[in-house]
Amino acid sequence: MKQEFQGAIEGDIAGRDVINDAPGNSIRIGRISGGNNIIGQTGDIHLQVAARPRLKVVIQPGPEHISPAQKVRLKDLVNEVVALETAIKRVPKRHATVWSALTAKLKVTSYHLIPAENFAQAEAYLQTWLARLRSAKSAPAKDADWRNSRYRYIHAVLKEIGQPDALPQLLADRYSGRSLKDLSALELEAVYRAVAERKKTARRNGAL
Repeated sequence: MKQEFQGAIEGDIAGRDVINDAPGNSIRIGRISGGNNIIGQTGDIHLQVAARPRLKVVIQPGPEHISPAQKVRLKDLVNEVVALETAIKRVPKRHATVWSALTAKLKVTSYHLIPAENFAQAEAYLQTWLARLRSAKSAPAKDADWRNSRYRYIHAVLKEIGQPDALPQLLADRYSGRSLKDLSALELEAVYRAVAERKKTARRNGAL
């Protein structure tokens, strides 16, 4: 027994082909325009609606973005952060999380799109992350590169602030002239913090 149905087709399906493909009763009912009524056989109506193409905008890095060498530098720092996170923390941050934090900080969708003028900011962000991790109480015991990282920082900062010859005097005043390698972890950390404070002072005074 046939039943008739009636309904209005409006909105996005207006102007589309309508098919009633109930078993044994498949028919095509012309073209439908907005607000017109349709009459046909009983059954589910399926609309053939062509998929609308989605546009995806892809921004390609250009000369205004960081260079290949700078990308390698950031990758090395991210790897160092992840390695240190893994060594020190119970629930360490993974690569994806570190990259996501970096790109969010620089307000870009990919590190490839970091402006060249912001490279120093990106580098400093990751270096600050490393410094935080190495300041943890467990870092000297768990980070195999902890002492070397402190040596590098002390020498680099003293050179940066124009005090490359200040270390011998600092060691003579505090530790009877012993070398950095002879200091305990606590003593080395104290020298590190003293040098970090000198850098802050130089920055406040406009020397950096």
